[in-house]
Amino acid sequence: MLILRYLKHFTIFIFCFFLAFSILEVFIRIFIPQNIVPGYTTLAFGIPNALKDNYDEEATTGGGYTYQIQTNEKHLRITKNISYKKPENTFRILCLGDSMLFGIGTNNDENLTYHLEKIINRRSREIIFEVINAGAPSWGPLEYYLFLKNEGYKYSPDLIITTTYIDDITNIPHDKIEFKNLSYKRTSNKEVKVFLDEWEVRPNESSFSQQFLQILQQSEIYKSFTRSSHLLNLIRYRLSKLLLKGKTTQPPPPGSLEYFVKNIGLKKVDKIVWVTPASQISNQNTTTKSIQYYFLINEISKLAKQMEVKLLLVNVPLPNEVLGVMKRPDRISFESENITFDLLRSLSRFQTKHLIPLYYIEDHHWTPAGHMLTAILLFNYFVKNQIIPQTKIVNEAIDITNFKVIETIRKSNQRIDSKLEASPKMLFNKAVIFFKRDQLNLAKENITRYIQHFKNDSKAYSMLGIIYYKMGNIKLAEEYTKKSIEINPNSHWFHIRLSEVYSYSARYEESLQELKIALELHPGDPTIFLLLGQGYLRLNNLKKAVEMFNTVLRLQPKNQMALRVLTEIKQRGLN
Repeated sequence: MLILRYLKHFTIFIFCFFLAFSILEVFIRIFIPQNIVPGYTTLAFGIPNALKDNYDEEATTGGGYTYQIQTNEKHLRITKNISYKKPENTFRILCLGDSMLFGIGTNNDENLTYHLEKIINRRSREIIFEVINAGAPSWGPLEYYLFLKNEGYKYSPDLIITTTYIDDITNIPHDKIEFKNLSYKRTSNKEVKVFLDEWEVRPNESSFSQQFLQILQQSEIYKSFTRSSHLLNLIRYRLSKLLLKGKTTQPPPPGSLEYFVKNIGLKKVDKIVWVTPASQISNQNTTTKSIQYYFLINEISKLAKQMEVKLLLVNVPLPNEVLGVMKRPDRISFESENITFDLLRSLSRFQTKHLIPLYYIEDHHWTPAGHMLTAILLFNYFVKNQIIPQTKIVNEAIDITNFKVIETIRKSNQRIDSKLEASPKMLFNKAVIFFKRDQLNLAKENITRYIQHFKNDSKAYSMLGIIYYKMGNIKLAEEYTKKSIEINPNSHWFHIRLSEVYSYSARYEESLQELKIALELHPGDPTIFLLLGQGYLRLNNLKKAVEMFNTVLRLQPKNQMALRVLTEIKQRGLN
């Protein structure tokens, strides 16, 4: 009887549980539908988020674009299997990267590495080229280093490419790199030298709960439920956000560089000089994370040297950098023997001339067209700089101004074209491109239509103000720039633009006031100090102008504008 009673209670519990689950599932599907992306990462090569092997599933981007993810038996996003032993007469290119290289939003036969391999092999009859895609979402220099050290070297590559992105430095976890024998010395009133010597990557230690979760995620029941249940995907999404928040709010552990720097009694005015066995780094923008980035890139470079292969760093720009609507964020640059290729100028030039979306509107990833164009640009860079073996055909660059080439790039977006065109967010990009072409009426028409959909977008009002400014309608330029500030008063760029409008109208005092507000919002910006110097010159306040230009040179010792103006002031004996 007791067993029957327990069985009855258990049956009622199971029934109530599934009833509650079903009600919640229906509610979430109707009111909070989830973007279901099957889990495609696992622990491999000492990396917790390597790609699963032999994976073949459909995924969806945040903007609702579907694509197929396929991996081979070696956890690479390639459909064919590649042996570790390199075949004779083969040149291998190993590509290490994050979600850009991985190709979120693109099928395997639409991403950069696929196109690059195809382009080179079409032009080579003497050598076979293999391009290996070893990219995965959320990877950075730490994962590139671990993959190359534990797995990548086995492929005997002839060239290693790593992509670099703006978040590479900020995303380096402070608990994964341990420095030994750290020390410091105060060398002057405002200078502290931090001596960096030995360091190592902490191994990934899995707790019992993490191991259990990993086993659960491999089970077919879990895979089946997560492919269909919106409730489970909501729970999974919330948990991942909580875990990420926990990681970012955790204090730096002992042994980490951040922990050491926080506990040596630094003052706000102190300048840190980082001393490594090879060099001294005193860039004022250098942080503990950027130093770790420097060490990781150096280690990747050392591994490449041991393998006797070249390392090419490819700088990937943000979509707004390519459109030209934002200034490139300061990227810490260190002296390096590695070859660097910056894609910004080439992508911007192409985007200004053609209404072909190179990035998805909703995020920062390349469209299939962006991947194809980047593959062509990389190939042309190889040819120009003789990065790969030269043959009679391989040494000819591809003309990206050729109509057939442009149409091929355009058609690579065919699968997603209608969805891209239907997005009202596309109107903003079109407005910017038309503005760059000096087609101001078309720019105004598209940005006005965009504002009808997004009435509280401060960037749109700012853009409309810029368009009217260029059209010579200063009254409307002022009105819409003020509107952008009303919506977002914390953007220093909007205040800079309003100062330009005031300056055009010879309202120099008001122009200076806007620049001062901009400086409060973005302290230490040399561009603002430069503009302040020019503003004080217009008011014949030479003392303040010289002070501003000297501040620019303190921040940017090679700033040509500041050097030229100060030289002119000195030659005229005006100071």
